[in-house]
Amino acid sequence: MKKGMHILVVDDDQKVLDQLQSQLAEEGFEVTTALNGKIALELAEKKQPDIVTLDVMMPEMDGYETCFHLKENPKTNQIPVIMVTSRGKMKSRLTGMTFGADFYIAKPFEINDLLEIMGKALPA
Repeated sequence: MKKGMHILVVDDDQKVLDQLQSQLAEEGFEVTTALNGKIALELAEKKQPDIVTLDVMMPEMDGYETCFHLKENPKTNQIPVIMVTSRGKMKSRLTGMTFGADFYIAKPFEINDLLEIMGKALPA
């Protein structure tokens, strides 16, 4: 996984966004954040990140719907999506995969766990 890759982090909790932005920046990534799915869709199309981490439970547009729209858009459908959520049950994981998620990680998690999944999602 190359340093300097661009990650779009989407979560409705500003504390989570700040923490992930800080941790990923320390690892050498460029990080853009979004507080909801609508903003995430605009940013993904405009900035073309290398990967998107996407919370499930958000107002306005949940992570499943956001993921669906990312995967339906020809400009963003090749961007790997990692669903990051407190809903770790198998049903939630299957729902995420049905909507196009490439990977799934349950909160709480260690940054190294996320980095490992990102490594699987991104080209070497």
